[in-house]
Amino acid sequence: MVPATARRRRTHAEFTVRLHGFALEALGPAAGIATYDAHTGADFAWTPLSAGMPLDDDAWSLPSATLVRGDLVVALASAPGLARHGYVARTIVAGDRGAAGQALVVDLRGGITTVRFELPASAQRAGPLRLVRCDDPQWLPTFHAATGIELQAGQPTALALGAGDYELIDPIAPERRQRFQVPASGPVVLSPTLAGARGNRP
Repeated sequence: MVPATARRRRTHAEFTVRLHGFALEALGPAAGIATYDAHTGADFAWTPLSAGMPLDDDAWSLPSATLVRGDLVVALASAPGLARHGYVARTIVAGDRGAAGQALVVDLRGGITTVRFELPASAQRAGPLRLVRCDDPQWLPTFHAATGIELQAGQPTALALGAGDYELIDPIAPERRQRFQVPASGPVVLSPTLAGARGNRP
């Protein structure tokens, strides 16, 4: 029988994370890479981007390490406290990460896009609206998180978002929603239905 201490032993695994297509300066000086268990959130580890170096192909490479033996989350965020639910990009690496001794490289691809939100011509204001990522219901925006997004005519509203599919949702009437993609070819113009949900009421 295997001793209990041996069953609990975990291997410290080192690997390399490569970032492609991100304007890293937009994330600020506290940005970095987080790793943690994909199922439990345990064994959180943080590596600042300052520990890395540029690559010839205009990417960024940095070393990382983890104690996680199963599925592993690798997330890019502007601060450690935002890595779980306010990340810019993330990937999940399967638990069988290759043969022992094999060098592991994790690639994160995407970008950071400033998305501009606009009202339709018939509306003067709209919101507050929830912003969600379609592939992760636990994701939270790093801005406007407490009150939601509010739009007013003549006052531009923009957010820096990572690549992916998002939705704007009226929290009082969640059937009123609008989906959009990042990056987008232009500004996100609210549908008249969503813009008129509450924002035009006196």
